[in-house]
Amino acid sequence: MSGCGAHLAPRYLVLADGLVVALANDVNALKGVVAHEVGHAQAGHPAMLVTLFVVVPLLLANPVQLVDLQRIDGLWLLTGGVVLALLLWRVVRAVGHRFEHEADVLSAIALGGAEPCIRALVRVGQILQQDPARASLLHPSEHDRVHLLQGFAGDPAFRARFALRGLRLRRAIVGLLIIALLIAGGSWYSSWPTERAFYLFRAGDLAGAREQADAVGAQVPSGQWESWTSFREDLDAASAIAGPGGDWEQLRKRFAADGWRRGVATLLAGGDSAAVRARAWFSLAVEGARDPMAQSLLLYCEAARDHDPGRQQQLADHVRALGVPADLAPLFGR
Repeated sequence: MSGCGAHLAPRYLVLADGLVVALANDVNALKGVVAHEVGHAQAGHPAMLVTLFVVVPLLLANPVQLVDLQRIDGLWLLTGGVVLALLLWRVVRAVGHRFEHEADVLSAIALGGAEPCIRALVRVGQILQQDPARASLLHPSEHDRVHLLQGFAGDPAFRARFALRGLRLRRAIVGLLIIALLIAGGSWYSSWPTERAFYLFRAGDLAGAREQADAVGAQVPSGQWESWTSFREDLDAASAIAGPGGDWEQLRKRFAADGWRRGVATLLAGGDSAAVRARAWFSLAVEGARDPMAQSLLLYCEAARDHDPGRQQQLADHVRALGVPADLAPLFGR
């Protein structure tokens, strides 16, 4: 289907060749298929699906990041994941079935009766060799769809109840969207002080970033604490190189050179915490130039910070495989 009004974008309905051929001798069934798909658009199902399964998850993504999942027991995480998966499955199934029933009903209204839609359901089921009593995740069984169409056509009270359930579903979606917006707004408000410090750093205003970071202090959501600690270390290292800051592109060039030089010097100084102390320098070096060797050394230092000797050894082997720079030969060999 395509149509274009003065203020409407074109919409299209594509029918597969196989379906057209299979229903070529049953015009009513073909009308039922087309009317059903038009019913989805008429009921606003695409917009509601985008709201439920795209907009709401995106709004809730930031609040989830503020939760420190590492502090939650693994069993509770597993239990919560299973419960969430089951709940999501149930919601997707309920919404999918409801939308199919609504499209069926709207097709019956558009065609002046339920017969074309019923014929379409039966014929498509025969073509696909589906069990009439079996439902899928997104589609009710053929028996349920036919039964609902028959009830809608013959019982005014049934039609009223059906319309009321549709109204409740739409109110629930709007309510969920409002709740997601409130939660997201609250998380954005709480994380704005730290986000502002990150922004000032990337803008080259190191003095402003330090001032903002000092204002934040330890008032950081638990889920951001690790990244915030690393950021403070990077900020201190950047300030040692460039003072109050400057143009970001020029700073990146200085970070690439000075970060590498100071990181190497710190590693060669030795000691148990040398790699931990060198992490911020190599983080700046990577910020300035996406060099594979600098990135490998940054990961090496992060493994040392995380007390992961196995991973640290793997990264040391990787550094050797890349070709150890002459100034790091005393530490990694050749």
